[in-house]
Amino acid sequence: METVFLNVGGVAYTTTAETLRKYPDSLLSKLVDTKVPVATHNNAIIIDRDGTLFRHVLNFLRDGTLRLPTNFAEHAQLEAEFQYYVLPFVTPSGNVLGKQLQDLKTMLEDRLKGLEQSLDALCDTQVTVKDRLCGRRRGYPGFFTTVEDSLDAMQEMQERAASGRDASHY
Repeated sequence: METVFLNVGGVAYTTTAETLRKYPDSLLSKLVDTKVPVATHNNAIIIDRDGTLFRHVLNFLRDGTLRLPTNFAEHAQLEAEFQYYVLPFVTPSGNVLGKQLQDLKTMLEDRLKGLEQSLDALCDTQVTVKDRLCGRRRGYPGFFTTVEDSLDAMQEMQERAASGRDASHY
């Protein structure tokens, strides 16, 4: 087995030519077959890309699956790395991650739209916390339609309480 040394974004990697040839049309396969010009330093092929993310690329080539930590947050950057190396970007379940992210984005946009519609409907009732004090007024059980109505009701309640009448109904 032929050993290949890589320097990706300043991070050193050691692998085999066989691993890099897993996808014959990929840039990595072409690099080891010298079909494209390569820069080298100390016998390592230099690749000016994200060295930290490359470990996921290399592990994908080694075992054919993409295993990411549960808290992994750089999906878009990793997808860009896979595109650069001309590799398929698939999740462990075999789905193309780009589609998965698009579906998630669509779902979140739909939920946001639903929340906005709910908020609009709530705001359309024109009943605010200031309006709701107690009792009934103008056909809205438990609500007042304006601040003036609520002030009038409070004054009426005070007058009823002062005169000894039942202040809970008006």
